[in-house]
Amino acid sequence: MPNLNNRTAYPLTRVATPIRVWTRATWTDAWTLRPDLQCTQLVWSSYPEISTASLHYRYGFVMQPGQSAPTIHPPITARGYWVLVAMDTDDGPPAVWLGYAENPITRPLAAASDTSPATGDQTIPCYGLERIWDHCYVESTVCLTEEETDEEPNRFARRGNVAAVFNGPDHTGYRSRQFGTLDDERDWTAAGFARPTDDGRHVWNTADIVQHLLGFHAPTASRILATNPDPAVEIPWRITGIGNLPGYDTPTIDTAGRSIGDILRSIITPGRMLGLTFSAAATIPAHGSDDSPLITAVNMAFATRLTQPTTIPDIGPLPYDPTGVTLTCATDPLTTVDYRLDDSDVVDQIIVQGPREISVCTIEHSETQWQNDWDEDDADEYDIGGSETDGWDDLTNSQRRDLNADKRENALSHRRTYRNLRLGDSFDGKVRGGKSMFPDASTGGNATGDALHVPHLDNVEILPDLPLYDGVDYMGAADEVDETEGSRTRLPILTSFEIPDSADARIHSSVMAGLGVFITSQFRVFRTDIRPNNERGPGIEMNVIGAPQYMLIDPANGTPNAADGVLLTAYDHTTIETTVAVRGDRRPFWAQPAELPPLDVIRRRVYTYEDPPLQQVYIVPDTVLAITGPGIRTLADGGMLRNPLPRLRALANLIATYAHAPRYRVQIQTARILSTLPVGANLRTVDVIGTDVQSPIVEIRIDAPLAETIDRTDITLTITAASHRFDVLSLL
Repeated sequence: MPNLNNRTAYPLTRVATPIRVWTRATWTDAWTLRPDLQCTQLVWSSYPEISTASLHYRYGFVMQPGQSAPTIHPPITARGYWVLVAMDTDDGPPAVWLGYAENPITRPLAAASDTSPATGDQTIPCYGLERIWDHCYVESTVCLTEEETDEEPNRFARRGNVAAVFNGPDHTGYRSRQFGTLDDERDWTAAGFARPTDDGRHVWNTADIVQHLLGFHAPTASRILATNPDPAVEIPWRITGIGNLPGYDTPTIDTAGRSIGDILRSIITPGRMLGLTFSAAATIPAHGSDDSPLITAVNMAFATRLTQPTTIPDIGPLPYDPTGVTLTCATDPLTTVDYRLDDSDVVDQIIVQGPREISVCTIEHSETQWQNDWDEDDADEYDIGGSETDGWDDLTNSQRRDLNADKRENALSHRRTYRNLRLGDSFDGKVRGGKSMFPDASTGGNATGDALHVPHLDNVEILPDLPLYDGVDYMGAADEVDETEGSRTRLPILTSFEIPDSADARIHSSVMAGLGVFITSQFRVFRTDIRPNNERGPGIEMNVIGAPQYMLIDPANGTPNAADGVLLTAYDHTTIETTVAVRGDRRPFWAQPAELPPLDVIRRRVYTYEDPPLQQVYIVPDTVLAITGPGIRTLADGGMLRNPLPRLRALANLIATYAHAPRYRVQIQTARILSTLPVGANLRTVDVIGTDVQSPIVEIRIDAPLAETIDRTDITLTITAASHRFDVLSLL
C-alpha cells in the first residue's frame, strides 16, 4: 500500500517519465514503436464504463518529438489497429494500456501547396478491450447433442443462428447438468443448453451465464478461450473471479440481437455489488531496446463489493471480499485528496417486509364464518320464480321450468342468490375448530386471547387456489414438510358437502381449479364450480353445473315451487366446508434495529418486497386436506409452512450495512505514477479522510499535455473511487 509520506520511496523530485506507444495492424503482426504518436490521456475504467486513450499526431512537414529535423508525415487514415501504451511508474512495473484505434479526428492547419504538403493535427480516439465485447453477438446456441453421462465431460455443438433464452418460459432454456467443451484443443469448460427431454436439467445462474458467454462466444478469431493460447496468435484472455458472481439466482435473459457487452451490463452492475475490470499484462522492453513488447494476458476480473460475511437462508453465504487498499499521503506536497460524503440515505431504522401473509384454513357455514350473501327477499323471489305468472297453471312442467329459469337467471337481483357466501361482519377471526385464521405474530403459532388477529375484511381476499403442491404430504407439522417432493401443480380450493340423509358422510373431490366438486344426487350427476368472489369482502361463489342452482339449498332452507326438483333430493349448502387460501392484512417484517433512538423525529425507511421467496404461508391446525371416505377427513397438524423472517432479517442486515451506510466519492490527484492502486480495488482508508470509505476505484486517468520531448515531468494522475447505491433484490 503506497505511503507517499515516505521520502525514500517517493522523493520530492520525480524522474522524467516517457510514455511509449506501439501499434500493429493485426494481432499476429509485430509491434512497431511509434514516437510520432503522443499520448495525451489514458483512462482505465471499471466496467460498465469503457477504458480510453487519446493519441495526438501531427502530419505534414513537421518535426516530431525526438527528431532533430522536420520530415514529411502523411495523415493517418486507418482504423481498427491495435494500440499499446506503456509508461514507468514510481512503485512497480510499467503501467500498460491495451486497446484499438478508431477513426482519427482531423484538424487541418494549412493546405497543401506546390512546395509543401498539407499540415494539421489529428486526435486518435482509442478504446479498451471492453469495447470489443460490444461488437460481439451471440449468433448461435451451444447445446448438447447427445445424452449426458457421468463418466466423461460433455461435448457441445453450435446449432443454428438463433440464440436461446437463458431460463426461458415454460421450462425452456435450461442448462446441462455438467460442464463441457466444444473441441479437444480448449480446456475452458462451461455449461451448455440442455435438450428439452434431458434429465437433470438445471436453471442458469449469473455465474453459469457469464462462464458460458465468455467461454463459447469470446471475441477472438476462433471465438473460444484457450487455457494456454499462443499470445502471438490470439488474444490471451484470462478470466478470474467467476466465484464472486451469484450462483443462486435464476435470471431470464433473452440474448437475441444483443451483444455480449450488453448482456454483461445487465447482470454485472454496481447496484448488485458486482464489478468487472479489464487489464493487460505485458513484458515491456527496456528503454532504447529494439525488442518488441509481448502481451502475456488480457485479464477480465470479476469482483464482489460485499466486504462482510453474509448468509441468506435457503441461499447460503454470499461471496465477499474483505481485502482492500489504503493510501497514506497527508504530508506529500505532490498529492491532494478531495472527497465528498453523501449521508442522505442514512436512517435510524429500516423495515423490510414481505408480501401479505397467506393462511390456509377450512371455513364452515356459521354465524361467524361463511354467511349467505343474499337478501331473504331475493330468496323469496327466487323461490317464486315464474309461478305467479298469468297462465302458470296451464303450463306443462317443462314450460314452468323454462319460465323459472328465465326469471332467475336474467334478474340481476338473483346474481348472488343461492350462490355467494362471504365472511360476515360478525367474523371473529376464527375458522373450523375454533382455531385462529391467522397466526400469532410473535410466536408463529395459533393465536389466542389478545394475540388473536381480526382483520379488516376490506383488506382480506380469498385466493383462486392453494399455495400447496400436489403430491406433497402436508399432514404433519408444517415446518417439517418437505416440499421438494411432488409436482409444481398447485392444489385447487377444496370443498365438501354433507351427503343428504347421511350421518356426516361427505363428498369431496380434489380436482383442477375451475371444476370444483362432483356431487351425486338421486337422479343425476352434477358438479359445483367453487371460485373466489371478493366483490363484497372475502367470499366464494358456488356455481352448480348440470343441475339447477337450487340443488345446494335444502328444502328446509328454501321452498322451490312445484316445477322445481321433482323427486330430487337437494344438498344443504350450510354443511359446506371450504379449504381456501386467505390473503390477510398483515405483512411479515423485520426492523433493524429493533429499538429506536429517543428522538421525536425518526428517520425510517420501509422496503416492501412482493417476491415469492419472502411469502409467509401458515396452515391452520385441523385444516381439512382431503375427504378419504364417508365422514373421514384428512387433517393437517398445521403451523408455519413457509417462514420468511430469517430471510427478512438477513436482508435487513444486508441493506443496513450497504444501502444505508454513508457513500464516499474520493478523488486523488498526484504528480506521481502509482501502480499499487489499480482499478477495481476497494479503497478502504486514506489518512487524510481518517475513516473506512469502502469505495471501489472506478477510474484511473493520466493526463499528459502536449510537449516537444518524450521525457515528461508534467503528467498528472487522477484516481477516483466511488461507492454506489445498493439494490439488494437485484443481487438476490
